[in-house]
Amino acid sequence: MTKGRPVGTGGIYKKREAYNKQVSNSDRQTQYITHLSKSVGEACDKWLEKRGMKGKSWKQQQVDFKKKV
Repeated sequence: MTKGRPVGTGGIYKKREAYNKQVSNSDRQTQYITHLSKSVGEACDKWLEKRGMKGKSWKQQQVDFKKKV
């Protein structure tokens, strides 16, 4: 019998960061909200694109506006 993580579960343990007690709780919350908003934004973009309702990005709108003027 060997010590260590169970066979076939290495991937989930490698992705996790070590628990750092010096990182404050508010820093963890800020990081969580940042990642959450990014993933929600990406999901919304995919949903809109799937239904053909996705508009141009703000960057593309700026480029188009400059071409018109």
